[in-house]
Amino acid sequence: MNAPANPVLIIDHAENALFGRCDNVNNRFGAGCVDQEGMAYVLYDVRDNPLVEDVAKHVFDAIRTLPSHWGSGAVGGNPLTRLTSEERIDANRNVACGNAQPPVGYSCDEYPMASTYQGGDGAAPNDRSTRDVLISANNS
Repeated sequence: MNAPANPVLIIDHAENALFGRCDNVNNRFGAGCVDQEGMAYVLYDVRDNPLVEDVAKHVFDAIRTLPSHWGSGAVGGNPLTRLTSEERIDANRNVACGNAQPPVGYSCDEYPMASTYQGGDGAAPNDRSTRDVLISANNS
């Protein structure tokens, strides 16, 4: 798609239209368009990717038990908002996992994720979670 301007009207069917923004950010998925008013979600499916099980359990537990229910689409939940600054993401990860000393073969998994505004100092200390997970799970 060649978008002449943003926002752009994206016609996906004869009767449906999405309003969004397009970019050419260099990432593993390439350029694309998003409906910035739509709710995005991340699905951890251990059937498709068994390695992600430790992380999926951590996210599930954190969403259910943290006071703000970060990332929950349910009533009372709060959406996570994406960060793109690598410097801020690294700072968030350092706040959440800076003192962690996981056992050999494990790494610190943080929730809310460091790549969100709610990661690190974006959430109160009692409103974020860390867990040691297999490195292969965290990197999947």
